[in-house]
Amino acid sequence: MEKMNIEQEKTEKVAPLTVWKSRGYNRCIADGYRLFADNFSSIVRHTWMPLALFALFVAIGMVLGFNGVNNQMTGLSTYNPAMVQKGSVMIIASWVASLLSLVAMNIMYGRYFTMLRQHSLTDRMPMKKEKLVKSDVRRMVRRVWIAMIAFIIVFAIAIAITAAPLKIWYSGIFGDPSNYALYGISLVLALVCFVLILPIYNVYMSYIIDHSKGLLKTLTTQYGKSLRHWGMLFAIFIVTAIILAMIMVVLALPLMILMYADNINTLGMSQGDPSGLPATFSLLMVITMFVVTMASYYIYMIVYAVMYYAYGSIETQEKERKEAKERERQL
Repeated sequence: MEKMNIEQEKTEKVAPLTVWKSRGYNRCIADGYRLFADNFSSIVRHTWMPLALFALFVAIGMVLGFNGVNNQMTGLSTYNPAMVQKGSVMIIASWVASLLSLVAMNIMYGRYFTMLRQHSLTDRMPMKKEKLVKSDVRRMVRRVWIAMIAFIIVFAIAIAITAAPLKIWYSGIFGDPSNYALYGISLVLALVCFVLILPIYNVYMSYIIDHSKGLLKTLTTQYGKSLRHWGMLFAIFIVTAIILAMIMVVLALPLMILMYADNINTLGMSQGDPSGLPATFSLLMVITMFVVTMASYYIYMIVYAVMYYAYGSIETQEKERKEAKERERQL
């Protein structure tokens, strides 16, 4: 009897992890967190190396860019061309590091999404000692690149639409009452863009999980479905955004303190004072940024696990909706 209860308890714990099930937004969040937490060691095993490279490139790029701008500001205010030139070189180096970080990031997401896709097919995540199929990872990385480029284009268009009234009709005087109407128009356009863009997150997850269709075909078949479930997607967005914001503020606090100290030091140097920071300050910034980035992206992976269940829920509800219509036609 006790053995039967143990087996029943195991079944009850595993059953909610099945993706193809109708769920509310709160259940998607709970099951997404559970999936990530139950498989955390395996996820770390398969993603830590590309994520570490990504975090390292981000840290180096951010510190180089930050110091480059500070050197340029200090050089211009103290009439020091050598410092301005040094700052320019550092900024260019930060751009190179940023591009390399994108490569590492997409490899990391390719491995993580391959794990999610395997779960959608077998109801299990790859184990720690189980190797991911290289061809599956390469295919997923290609899809991540394509989706990322598409996202950049979509957001660029949204920003251009939102900023268009200010760019075309703005008087150029901050606080001018004639600009107030333009602020309102830009705000309305931003809200419209948000409403239209939010369903694309589910389209993205469909493109990542279902490899039977390309990006354009996925967009045309999934966008309408996603738009019908906009309320659930919005609820997930709000809840996860609030939770992430609170966590990120705590995580980023040490980095914010270091950046504040660097800003104060730069302000003093621009007025002719010597630097008051230790020689290892930049290294401390890199280490802090590295740790913050690693922790942040592992936390952010939970959001994709939540969206994974949201996608499965939407697909299930749409299938049930279609079957209900078929039954109505037969009657």
